[in-house]
Amino acid sequence: MGIMATADHTKSTLIKMPFYTSIFYTFNTLAFGLGLMDSMLVPLLGTPIDKVIIVTDPICDALFCGYAVVNLCVALFVYPRGTSAEIKTQQQIFALYSFGFLPVMVMMYFAGMMGVMGVGQYVVMNSVFGGIALYNIAKL
Repeated sequence: MGIMATADHTKSTLIKMPFYTSIFYTFNTLAFGLGLMDSMLVPLLGTPIDKVIIVTDPICDALFCGYAVVNLCVALFVYPRGTSAEIKTQQQIFALYSFGFLPVMVMMYFAGMMGVMGVGQYVVMNSVFGGIALYNIAKL
């Protein structure tokens, strides 16, 4: 690699952050779908005790498993590869996905699936990761 060599965008950690985030969310939603996080609903997510039965229902478990599949597909779509223009498109997709999921979090709050603690942490994480994607777009 000489002085005038072009930068390899696929090696940057920030460029790969949407991929890593989607992989994290894949395991996260799978853990909820399989019931591995049921004991953490009240202390970690602030789910009201009377709503725990709804969140642990097989229908919600199936939805969370479906989210795991969606997150895995998003991870495969946003893994940085191709030209700078293609990587920019991948980053745009992830930014749209991250910010587009914020209203879903608010709906989960109003449905009682999560309290302020749960919605707050996911809104902050989605906003930060979406912001990283927007930063990557600006730098490409």
